[in-house]
Amino acid sequence: MKYLTKAKLTAVNNRAKKVGGKYIDPAFVAQLPDRFKYPACVALPIPLVMGWLRCWVTIGADDPVISENIHTLLVDIQAKVFDKLPSPPERATVEEL
Repeated sequence: MKYLTKAKLTAVNNRAKKVGGKYIDPAFVAQLPDRFKYPACVALPIPLVMGWLRCWVTIGADDPVISENIHTLLVDIQAKVFDKLPSPPERATVEEL
């Protein structure tokens, strides 16, 4: 698992949209809170486009975060970008994330 800041999510989402990949509605991304880190997991490599990964990104649009406001959406991320994203610490607490 890796983590995306809102700025990084916006950047990878815009890149995916530009190249015709799977992306999240930019208006939805724009309303996300800046203070959260959004977990991303690899769903699968995209066989037709070498070097890209289709990832699940878990996002929540409202505060407080409740299950009705949490969505897991797909977005395409370049593998080299995904590899550079930070991973959570081994024994992270909720406060650290």
